[in-house]
Amino acid sequence: MSVTKTVPSDFFLKTRIKGCVTDVKHIKLNEKQGFYRTFVTVPPVDEYAHPSTFIVNASSPIGLDGQDVDVICLIRSVNIPECYNIQLWLDES
Repeated sequence: MSVTKTVPSDFFLKTRIKGCVTDVKHIKLNEKQGFYRTFVTVPPVDEYAHPSTFIVNASSPIGLDGQDVDVICLIRSVNIPECYNIQLWLDES
Protein backbone atom coordinates (compact mmCIF):
# COMPACT_ATOMS: atom_id res chain seq x y z
CA MET A 1 0.00 0.00 0.00
CA SER A 2 1.37 3.41 -0.93
CA VAL A 3 1.63 6.04 1.79
CA THR A 4 1.09 8.83 -0.73
CA LYS A 5 -2.36 7.44 -1.55
CA THR A 6 -3.30 6.93 2.11
CA VAL A 7 -1.98 9.93 4.02
CA PRO A 8 -3.62 13.29 3.26
CA SER A 9 -1.25 16.17 2.50
CA ASP A 10 -2.95 19.04 4.37
CA PHE A 11 -1.10 18.94 7.71
CA PHE A 12 -0.05 21.92 9.78
CA LEU A 13 1.18 20.61 13.17
CA LYS A 14 2.88 17.60 14.75
CA THR A 15 2.42 16.04 18.18
CA ARG A 16 3.92 13.21 20.19
CA ILE A 17 1.68 10.39 21.44
CA LYS A 18 3.17 8.13 24.12
CA GLY A 19 0.98 5.40 25.60
CA CYS A 20 -0.34 1.85 25.34
CA VAL A 21 -2.09 0.32 22.31
CA THR A 22 -5.61 -0.74 23.29
CA ASP A 23 -7.08 -1.69 19.87
CA VAL A 24 -6.27 -1.79 16.14
CA LYS A 25 -8.86 -1.60 13.35
CA HIS A 26 -8.38 -1.91 9.59
CA ILE A 27 -10.34 0.66 7.58
CA LYS A 28 -10.94 -0.44 4.00
CA LEU A 29 -11.54 2.46 1.59
CA ASN A 30 -11.90 0.31 -1.54
CA GLU A 31 -10.43 -2.89 -3.00
CA LYS A 32 -6.89 -1.45 -3.19
CA GLN A 33 -6.73 1.24 -0.53
CA GLY A 34 -7.10 1.33 3.22
CA PHE A 35 -5.37 2.23 6.46
CA TYR A 36 -5.20 1.20 10.12
CA ARG A 37 -6.59 3.00 13.15
CA THR A 38 -4.55 2.29 16.26
CA PHE A 39 -6.14 3.29 19.58
CA VAL A 40 -3.52 4.55 22.05
CA THR A 41 -4.39 5.25 25.70
CA VAL A 42 -2.10 7.73 27.44
CA PRO A 43 -1.63 7.90 31.21
CA PRO A 44 -3.63 10.49 33.16
CA VAL A 45 -1.82 13.71 34.06
CA ASP A 46 -2.56 13.28 37.78
CA GLU A 47 -4.40 10.99 40.20
CA TYR A 48 -7.73 12.78 39.64
CA ALA A 49 -7.75 12.74 35.84
CA HIS A 50 -8.96 9.99 33.52
CA PRO A 51 -6.65 8.50 30.88
CA SER A 52 -7.24 9.78 27.34
CA THR A 53 -7.41 7.63 24.21
CA PHE A 54 -6.21 8.86 20.83
CA ILE A 55 -6.65 7.26 17.41
CA VAL A 56 -3.53 7.22 15.25
CA ASN A 57 -4.07 6.49 11.54
CA ALA A 58 -1.28 4.85 9.54
CA SER A 59 -0.64 2.58 6.56
CA SER A 60 0.08 -0.28 9.03
CA PRO A 61 -0.61 -0.86 12.74
CA ILE A 62 1.82 1.02 14.99
CA GLY A 63 1.77 -1.72 17.63
CA LEU A 64 -0.01 -4.73 19.08
CA ASP A 65 -2.61 -4.69 21.88
CA GLY A 66 -0.87 -3.95 25.19
CA GLN A 67 2.32 -2.67 23.55
CA ASP A 68 3.79 0.68 24.64
CA VAL A 69 4.37 3.12 21.75
CA ASP A 70 5.98 6.54 21.38
CA VAL A 71 5.22 8.11 17.99
CA ILE A 72 5.22 11.49 16.25
CA CYS A 73 1.90 12.25 14.54
CA LEU A 74 0.76 14.80 12.00
CA ILE A 75 -2.40 16.69 12.98
CA ARG A 76 -5.07 17.14 10.31
CA SER A 77 -8.14 19.31 10.72
CA VAL A 78 -11.40 17.66 9.57
CA ASN A 79 -15.02 18.73 9.53
CA ILE A 80 -17.11 15.83 10.89
CA PRO A 81 -20.33 16.51 12.84
CA GLU A 82 -20.50 15.16 16.42
CA CYS A 83 -16.80 14.29 16.43
CA TYR A 84 -13.47 15.83 17.40
CA ASN A 85 -12.27 18.07 14.63
CA ILE A 86 -8.77 16.62 14.21
CA GLN A 87 -7.22 13.43 12.90
CA LEU A 88 -3.78 12.09 13.85
CA TRP A 89 -1.67 10.42 11.16
CA LEU A 90 1.65 8.70 11.85
CA ASP A 91 4.56 10.79 10.54
CA GLU A 92 6.03 8.22 8.15
CA SER A 93 8.51 10.60 6.55
